[in-house]
Amino acid sequence: MPTEERYIAHERFSGDTAAFGSLMTEYKARIHAFAYRKLGNFQDAEDITQEVFLKAYLKLNTLKQQEKFLSWLYAIAFNLCKDFSRSASHRLDSDYLADQGSTSLESLSMCSYHECEICESLHETLEALPEKYRQVLILHYLDGLSCREIAQVLGTSPHAIDMRLTRARFELRKKAQTNKSVNF
Repeated sequence: MPTEERYIAHERFSGDTAAFGSLMTEYKARIHAFAYRKLGNFQDAEDITQEVFLKAYLKLNTLKQQEKFLSWLYAIAFNLCKDFSRSASHRLDSDYLADQGSTSLESLSMCSYHECEICESLHETLEALPEKYRQVLILHYLDGLSCREIAQVLGTSPHAIDMRLTRARFELRKKAQTNKSVNF
């Protein structure tokens, strides 16, 4: 954790809510993006992001090592997303799009369509991977976490994460080769 973040986290430990607000501003987009990728719904990701920071604010005094703040936030987000996914009270954005019909989607240009097709294919390929491989790929490549940080989030060793990442890359390549329409 950079020096400024340590100071802010220290100030929050001292009861400075404005200091915690600056940490929230710094990490809100990353946590929201993570939640969106896990849940597939923008509004649900917004709700989870708010819950993450509320929980972090209330429990920050339990964090033993301030330099692990970001990993701790991801762990909170991961657990809240997992709990939310278990409930049946959410609706995927893809369901909403399906309800809109083809007329609202006809306005997409060919370039946008092709980009969407590639993204959809990548999403389908990722979804076909086992959860433990999909998690490490997303945390590493999309969230930019190191193996050590991912290990902290998932509660395992960095070596285990490195092995999962290697296997996940192999599985992703193998699945991408069967889907010739996309080059990863």
